[in-house]
Amino acid sequence: MAISGVLDFPASTGGLLRLALHTAPPREGWRQVPVQLHSLSTSGMLIESDYPLKLGDKIEMAFADAAIALGKITWTGAKLFGCQFDEAVAADLLERAVSRAIDDELNWQSLSEPGETFGARLLRLRKAKRISQIDIAEKLGLTAVAISNWESDRSQPRRHRMAELAKILGVPSQQLMSHSIPLPESLPELIASSKAQVASLLGVSPDSVTISVKL
Repeated sequence: MAISGVLDFPASTGGLLRLALHTAPPREGWRQVPVQLHSLSTSGMLIESDYPLKLGDKIEMAFADAAIALGKITWTGAKLFGCQFDEAVAADLLERAVSRAIDDELNWQSLSEPGETFGARLLRLRKAKRISQIDIAEKLGLTAVAISNWESDRSQPRRHRMAELAKILGVPSQQLMSHSIPLPESLPELIASSKAQVASLLGVSPDSVTISVKL
């Protein structure tokens, strides 16, 4: 299974990238993006990320117990990046780190409510954090009305806002969306999704499906 992590990198180019298996505040002047780790082993790992890593990028892998492993990117693909450690990581350290990451993931899932919409989840997490809609709006450069619309499920944040919102709430962005009832971002998206579902059931191309609305 994939393990959630956080990539911490400088706003300017260059410098050592920091990858953690646990959520931590970003260093001053640095930014964070959520990542998924696959095939994590004592010699390296496969990183799935929207951040465009490059061959030769140096990675500082931070484990929950303060242990550090250094590595570099040796392979790149479509949002997938191979990282090889400079030295083999101790098997027991890796096992403890992965076990803790899985336990954290399960704990977050246990706090989820089945069938919860994105808006209901956002409202619950915001109240648990004891911050206002205005606080979130100011941090995101939006209006409180926009946050209110999210919580009432009249709209949803765009995908590029999700990581920022999750950081404000102190939760992984994957958990912010997991098990929630998905809502389309726009009418065209809803139509495209509906056409694809109908086409799949009928075994035809989505281009052959027409949706009409009687008002």
